[in-house]
Amino acid sequence: MKQRILSVDFVKFISIFLVVWCHVIEGIDTDGFWQNSVHHVIYSFHMPLFIYISGYLSKNVNKSKKIFLKDLLIPYIF
Repeated sequence: MKQRILSVDFVKFISIFLVVWCHVIEGIDTDGFWQNSVHHVIYSFHMPLFIYISGYLSKNVNKSKKIFLKDLLIPYIF
């Protein structure tokens, strides 16, 4: 039986919580600066975080890290 990595589970939990929280914020009147700022910040990183976690949990971790850095992270930053 495989052991679970608690830090990865925690990051997945936080990511899912942030997605739900963004959907809640969308339902609220988002004319305020605070709501718009939080919404944009969360949406700027939660999907790349899911992609990174999926790659980390894939069978070939070293290849996934190289692909993530070269093909996803660098273009995302620029």
